[in-house]
Amino acid sequence: AVSLDSADSLSKIDHWVSTRSIDIDNVLAGGRPRPCSLMPFGRQIEVSGPPDAGKTTLCAQTAAEVQQQGGLVIVTDTEERIDHAYWRALGVDTSRVLNLRADTIEEVFEKQYDAIRLMQAKAPDRLMLMLWDSVGGTSSGLVLDDDPKKQETFMERAQKQMGREAKLIGDGIKGLSGLVSKSRVCYIYTNHEYHKIGVTYGSNRETYGGNKLKFYATVRLQLTPIGMIKDEDAMGNKRELGSRIRVRALKNSMAPMRMQKDAVIIGGEGFSNKYTVWEAGAKLKLIAKSGGWSTWKTPAGEEIKFQGWSGFCDKVVTHAEYPELEAAVIEAL
Repeated sequence: AVSLDSADSLSKIDHWVSTRSIDIDNVLAGGRPRPCSLMPFGRQIEVSGPPDAGKTTLCAQTAAEVQQQGGLVIVTDTEERIDHAYWRALGVDTSRVLNLRADTIEEVFEKQYDAIRLMQAKAPDRLMLMLWDSVGGTSSGLVLDDDPKKQETFMERAQKQMGREAKLIGDGIKGLSGLVSKSRVCYIYTNHEYHKIGVTYGSNRETYGGNKLKFYATVRLQLTPIGMIKDEDAMGNKRELGSRIRVRALKNSMAPMRMQKDAVIIGGEGFSNKYTVWEAGAKLKLIAKSGGWSTWKTPAGEEIKFQGWSGFCDKVVTHAEYPELEAAVIEAL
């Protein structure tokens, strides 16, 4: 027996990683001091949401941070939809990302299990980020039973298949949970959401793979697109910058759950901290607004006037004292 606070305690998390998003990190931390309660190593994290919610973007930004800390990134991209150029724009060195090619759920778990075992043997102290994109987009190797004596329709057999796949995924996640907890592995899997018809009370949104995924995940993040972000130039022309994403912690064993914040994805940039600083700076009165013009007074006393998002990027973000504005916003949030 060892003390619960001992370094040998399996429940003790010794490393955390940022998502490189101020808003998502705040949801993960839930008001606790950093670096505690960010993305934990030795645990499983589920990131769910509808299409175009930023699930893969969140994974890419986390991968870039792990690489910066000298960790290894392994991706199981069963949907074959990763945009290499986009990942490089987010800071990921794609030449240092290992891709586990798997066509079925069974292959996914077999190869992930072998990779973690090999990492434990070769470099037990090195950080590893294991990404699975996505659970809902991976088919199984199970074959539909076509028994003419049962007189079952195709849809009846397909419903049985769904139940078998859910059990298969649940058993695989259960088998990996003990291995992940004994390793310096951050295991993140993305999942699709679908809407159940006829639900009167409670949420009608459900994820694929059964309830074991919810049970074994230490953190469950739900990403939901809630609108577009537009900018207006000096001529009054509007253009779409990106989308606003509501990030909610459906489950968080490391910090208060049900925390939520709105983050913004800017095209080609991912989750934008600059946009968060721009919006939060105005709310916190760090940036004064008067009509279409805004003014930022630097710590040195210089007044920087700008107009709109493009003006903020050109005059404020490029300013030498911008990091102090960002630090003030992070501290206030």
